[in-house]
Amino acid sequence: MNIDQQWKAQWKERKAGFVDTCIEVLGLKQTQRKEWLANTTWTRIKQRKDIKQKIKRKANIEKKVEQYYTLATTLDSEAEREVKHVAKKTRNTSSNSYSRDSLAA
Repeated sequence: MNIDQQWKAQWKERKAGFVDTCIEVLGLKQTQRKEWLANTTWTRIKQRKDIKQKIKRKANIEKKVEQYYTLATTLDSEAEREVKHVAKKTRNTSSNSYSRDSLAA
């Protein structure tokens, strides 16, 4: 386990301690419902928030997939360029050796 992993583990433990203490002392955040809004309205508000969260998660997943494909195509094109470069070098060296052999014969 390297230093970075140890640091992250220690921070995780401390953060959990802080959160537990805060919840114990302060309690969880409670929303104040407006008296003039009916329960059905609050239900609809909750449904709307859930839908927005699903859309946001889907957008994040699509963004991650798009970044993955961008990275994959970039790496693929770089690898392709490297292969072409090496092949060209190999071809040039082998053709030079063939011409030297034919001149020596």
